[in-house]
Amino acid sequence: MPPKYHPNGIVRYVDTRVGVIFLEGVKIRTRRFFEYHEAITDASGNFWAEGTYRYEFYYKIIWERANFDIRSGTFGQANMDGPECKCRWDVSIMDGVQRFYASVFRGAHRYFYGNIDGLRRPKTITKMKISAYNKDSKKDLFGRNTGDWDNTGIFSDIKIWRFDDDRERETDEIFSTTIHEIAHTTHIQLMNGGWFQFLQVSDKIVESWAVAVQWRITSMEYREKGIANYGTPFFTIPNLGRLQFSFQNWNSGITDAYPYTSLFIDIVDNHNQVGRFNGTAITDNVQGYTLANIESGFLKHVYGFSSLREKLKDNKPAGVTDAQIDELLNQF
Repeated sequence: MPPKYHPNGIVRYVDTRVGVIFLEGVKIRTRRFFEYHEAITDASGNFWAEGTYRYEFYYKIIWERANFDIRSGTFGQANMDGPECKCRWDVSIMDGVQRFYASVFRGAHRYFYGNIDGLRRPKTITKMKISAYNKDSKKDLFGRNTGDWDNTGIFSDIKIWRFDDDRERETDEIFSTTIHEIAHTTHIQLMNGGWFQFLQVSDKIVESWAVAVQWRITSMEYREKGIANYGTPFFTIPNLGRLQFSFQNWNSGITDAYPYTSLFIDIVDNHNQVGRFNGTAITDNVQGYTLANIESGFLKHVYGFSSLREKLKDNKPAGVTDAQIDELLNQF
């Protein structure tokens, strides 16, 4: 009788900014007829299943975890078929739709299980459903949060698109869009009345908050991967959108950015961008807040600039004055 064999291997992924990295938290499912065994990759991308097989079996990556799953469109489960063998599976996700699924997975996995600097994680009754569309949205959308309202596990909570017209979006763009959309879910859940109360919050507050969370978590991710100045005020790289210069180039004249602004980034960072970008940058003398403290302390009470102004003044850190808060908010 053949000896027993533990399925094992490693999952690598080519990030378009930093090159080859290892994927953590990926579910590997193995099967022979009606026998199944699963494993989860560690921080080095390695996996090893407790179960064993005496004969050849199938490998598959299932892009899901206990709290979320990635769909291949509106309903289908995103997965990646592996070999049939009694052997080790070393996976290298180089490009294509699987890299897209992996990028969405990375963002969701970080938000649910990784370091998010003290921010709230989404609460789930059923799994969060993230639809990953292998196409362009045709509506100038990179992502969309449909609202955490059904909790049935049937309809999509979040939608992410792979392409911007004919351009395939970079892996950090996809990662950061996933973070942005999940930030909307945690914001919705923070509100006492959930979705219906969330609808009363101004668009500029809603989107500027998600931009700041997107900036913070994506910057953490890519600094950990070796880009030390990622997300800093002087960081620039092609096709980075709002993460260019940590969005310090925002000003009220950029009408096509509405309602996405640098508001909450400016509240928490320690950089005053005045005078930059041909003199169009705003004056930012506010610092010392953190996104985690804003979220846990008073974000649920903020509906517009009047309530934000009040809460910032009530909770201002040492060294920040009411006049500086007024100066900053008046520019938005």
